Amino acid sequence: DYSHSAHHSSLITLYTTSRNMKDSLNDWMHTPLGGYLSYHIWWSIVALIKLPVSFIFFAFSFLFGGFKLVFGNKIVPKNTRSTKLVAISGCDTGFGHELAILLSKKSGYVVLAGCLNKDSEKKLKDICGDNLFTTTLDVTKDTSVESFMVSMKEILNPNDGSIKVTLHALVNNAGIMNLGAIDWMKMDQFRLDMEVNYFGVVRLTKACLPIMKDIVIAQRGSNEAPPRIVNVASVAGLMPVPFMGSYCATKFAVEAFTASLRMELKSWGIHVVTLNPSCHKTPIATGAADTMIRCWRNAGPEIQNQYGEPYVETMCAKSLDMVDKATWDPMNVVIQMEQAISLYQPRSQYLIGLDARCGIPLLRWLPTWFSEMLTGFSMTFFLPTPVKLSS
Repeated sequence: DYSHSAHHSSLITLYTTSRNMKDSLNDWMHTPLGGYLSYHIWWSIVALIKLPVSFIFFAFSFLFGGFKLVFGNKIVPKNTRSTKLVAISGCDTGFGHELAILLSKKSGYVVLAGCLNKDSEKKLKDICGDNLFTTTLDVTKDTSVESFMVSMKEILNPNDGSIKVTLHALVNNAGIMNLGAIDWMKMDQFRLDMEVNYFGVVRLTKACLPIMKDIVIAQRGSNEAPPRIVNVASVAGLMPVPFMGSYCATKFAVEAFTASLRMELKSWGIHVVTLNPSCHKTPIATGAADTMIRCWRNAGPEIQNQYGEPYVETMCAKSLDMVDKATWDPMNVVIQMEQAISLYQPRSQYLIGLDARCGIPLLRWLPTWFSEMLTGFSMTFFLPTPVKLSS
């Protein structure tokens, strides 16, 4: 008993000493000198380790990716796609609209397209025919999502003797963007962005999860492709951009939600995919200057007098110039979406766009102050000084 007590006492002493040492080191690292030294020493060590480790990782990635490219990553057979439903939000315009057309007309899937406007539903039906179902969907409203789920269950469980269909994929695509300086924006604009871009994703995902789990249980032991959730985030969810603060915040939230969901659903075998497109020529991008002007007009006279008209005019001109010179073909995004839906083993993340593929990984390795300087330079370098500071 004495020996056991002494051993237990020594363990407590060791733990206490270890904890005190860690607390002391942590306290020292938050002093001016400790912070300066620890930052530079630690990142020097990380850089020395990261280079060889990164080389090994990318060599493996190159070989494994080449193997899949040559021998192929198994895809959902085309002759089974007529029994697989893909539900998509935000199909009025942009990525969602084009994806609904591609999947229903060319890829052979059954599609349930959620549209905010009735006119958009009619246009899609006219283009796609009987392989596409449409319904009104406002992802900010519980009642609308419930109605969307009723429409989905009618397709999954038909009463007319039709072929049984299973939910293969949910694509959370609906999104909006209020563009403008954070200083100009009202709280209701922040709330609306978050309600559509983030809570809409959460709301629709949670509504579909019970169905997907039932499918996994029913498909145990089969060779069927597992169900998946495809969330459209953005490179703005990886790197913040000036004058897009509200939009970036929503996409950072989607990024974190999707990553957590992916890890949580791994045991269920449900794939969760993040799509991170850069700026592509969709109505959100082409209407950027208009949304900025609306934001400016809603800011109120006090804010407007502080910045002055030349400030917002220069910013709008810069936005139009970026749309003209730095946007990509949106079909590249739609094709990647189709891959995420059709591959048995889709990637966890799809960076889409030359700038996203090459620039984002580099910027995320750089120190924060330097990456933010590079990111903000192109949008803020040519801005005039606010009129209240120049007078």
